[in-house]
Amino acid sequence: MSDGVLDPRAERRLIFLLACIQFTHITDFVVMMPLGPQFMRVFSLEPHQFSLLVSVYSVSAAVFSLGAAFLVDRWDRKRSLIWVYLGFVVGTLLCGLSHTYPQLLIARVMAGAFGGTCSAICFAIVGDVIPSHRRGRAMGALMASFSVASVVGLPIGLFSAAHFGWETVFLGIAAIGCLVCGIVWRAVPPLRFHLEKEPTRGLWQEIREILQTPVCLQGLAFIGCVTATGFLIIPFLSPSLVSNAGVREEQLSWLYLTGGICTFFSSQAVGRLCDVWGHKTVFRWMSVIALVPLYLVTHLAPIAFPLILAACALFMMFVSGRMVPSMALITSLVPAQRRGAYMSLSSFVQQVSMGIASFTAGQLVARGADGRLLHFDRATMLAYLLTGAALYLVTALKPDEPALT
Repeated sequence: MSDGVLDPRAERRLIFLLACIQFTHITDFVVMMPLGPQFMRVFSLEPHQFSLLVSVYSVSAAVFSLGAAFLVDRWDRKRSLIWVYLGFVVGTLLCGLSHTYPQLLIARVMAGAFGGTCSAICFAIVGDVIPSHRRGRAMGALMASFSVASVVGLPIGLFSAAHFGWETVFLGIAAIGCLVCGIVWRAVPPLRFHLEKEPTRGLWQEIREILQTPVCLQGLAFIGCVTATGFLIIPFLSPSLVSNAGVREEQLSWLYLTGGICTFFSSQAVGRLCDVWGHKTVFRWMSVIALVPLYLVTHLAPIAFPLILAACALFMMFVSGRMVPSMALITSLVPAQRRGAYMSLSSFVQQVSMGIASFTAGQLVARGADGRLLHFDRATMLAYLLTGAALYLVTALKPDEPALT
């Protein structure tokens, strides 16, 4: 059951605003990599300096999400969300106002710190407000913001950067963030459902109890496996398509556009299925079906482009689609008064899993003398093993029976 109740109209408005928040910070993250050539030219950066600009966001998000686990359950969710989101907006604004590489690096640290924490609070709010039997659809709406960021935010950002300078991308995101923050302040009621039961434990004791509870640990291991599965493949997907499947670089945008559109609709459909069939059942089916596109995209040879397009769309729909039932499951493992801490720990685990998986894939994959990527199938086999581990771990998760009180 839900820990708090809003009327249907307020509930829909809240989910829409949370999706808008997700959209802004995801766009801020994904737009960095395509802007690499501009950054390297403007700031005279070496490749390792630019890679630091990208990776420092995730590292910062992981570290600050871990710190947030000790604090976020002590405050009104609305107040926490506004202050954390304002921190992200300021960090993004500072990115647009940066004139040197060190300034930009510090701004990315700030944007990552607050952006990652903001995401954890958004998912905690959904767990608080939306009943379990309708939570899948709400998670689908939040996950659709990832697709909108790829289909809308990224192309608009790149167009703005090409015609008006890279600074306009971050200034525009900050402006949208200010607008969203103002609407949240005026339109969202206080979210204090998790505060109805006064905390009787110290901050560290609460975190320790979570980490000492087997089901909670299994939930963190579960979301880590789900996240790592995708990031064993994603970093080298574009390079392999170009070098192994003969896709031209200018065709890559069509792949991501098609995949983004498909996942926008599929994530919401998956959410509705979760509410009908159950989160665990949908996750199992999604994971088994995902094995096929996982194999296809890592073994593609030069074939007709529409077939490559279809394989990549299936990969994005099913591999990323597993996150809808996954997030719905783990938000239900703890009661409301522990949910902010648990989702912050989950955010930490996801960020670390992304980094470890990307690094591991880099060690498994090699480039041949002819320029082809070799041994991508090794990443596939490891992704299969992680999928099996996630399917095993999900059996122990009981979303209708919170592990803690």
